[in-house]
This record gives sequence, structure tokens and C-alpha cells, in this order.
Amino acid sequence: MVVKPQIGFSYDCRRCEKPVFGQTELFALSRRRTVIRCGCGESALVAGLSAGLLEVEYPCGICGLRHRAKLPLRRALGKQGAALCCPVTDLPACILGDPKAVSAQAAELSLLSALGAALTEESPPTASDILCAAGQMAADGRILCRCGSARIRAGYEAGILTLTCARCGGEQRIPVPDRAALHRLGNRRIILSDD
Repeated sequence: MVVKPQIGFSYDCRRCEKPVFGQTELFALSRRRTVIRCGCGESALVAGLSAGLLEVEYPCGICGLRHRAKLPLRRALGKQGAALCCPVTDLPACILGDPKAVSAQAAELSLLSALGAALTEESPPTASDILCAAGQMAADGRILCRCGSARIRAGYEAGILTLTCARCGGEQRIPVPDRAALHRLGNRRIILSDD
């Protein structure tokens, strides 16, 4: 009998508020990216292997943004698995590792996501929250300047996110007064004007 090592993933879908669990063979993961979708079709986790690192892009059930993480495969395959935390709240937003352990921890993750989402919805976003979201967008290539530069500086003061091109000085100011605006910001693609 041939044993094919498996790895499991779990996250909470913010749209339908349900836990999403999926698993894949480790060998399949090394050949191509794996996509684990929620049944509602509104969210998906994408995972792949590159140079011994497990790369995971996951939707956050807490802050509503998408996050990326890279970790050694050995860490994910340990008995405890691994928890990937929301960089905005530092709460676990995705669990991966042995499928049985991940499945058993999915309910706990769901509870943490619900509590974290409730806390983040009630509290106004901090400058750190907003700058972290802008940094993630820039890393994903979703903030660019018309001059072609991807080197963007970000600042936040009095409810306004200011994005400035490091090459030409192009600038855009975006109001981000509350969590709903932060969530909308995280789903945008921004092109700065160079005039």
C-alpha cells in the first residue's frame, strides 16, 4: 500500500461566515498550485510549493483582506501544524497541517474569526491597520503609478491615506474613516496620477 502524504487547510469565509476545509496531496502541491474554494464561491485559498517553502494566499475571515505567507514545509507538516495570523489583528486566520488536526481545529478557528471580526468591525481602523493593508496591496502589485513605478510611499493621518510615487511624486489621497472603507480599499486596484 502506497501512503500519499496529505496537507489540510482551513479558513473562515467572511462572506457566508462558514469554515472552509480542504486537503491535497503533498506531491500534487509540488507540481501545481492548489485552490480551495468556499461553497458560496466568494473566497478561495491558494497554496503552492517553491524551493522548499509552502506559499499560501488566504482570505482573512477577521479583517476581510487577503494575506500571503511563506513558511518552511517542515513547520506545516509538524504534529501541531501551523496557524497563519492576520497581520492586522494578530489572530489566527488560517490553519494548515495534518488534515485530521486541521479539521479538529476548524471550529476553534471559526470562533476566533467571529470574535476578531466583531472586534475589528466595532473599533475604528488604526494607522497600522491601514498602512499594513496598503503595504499588502503594493506587494501584490495593486498600487502602481502611471509613470510605471511600483515604488510607492504611504502615510496616514486624520482618516486620509496618502499614496505617493517615489519616482515622479504622483499622489492620491483616499479617505479611510472606518472598517468598511478599509475593506473596500483592500479590494481595489489603484493607479496614481503622475501630474
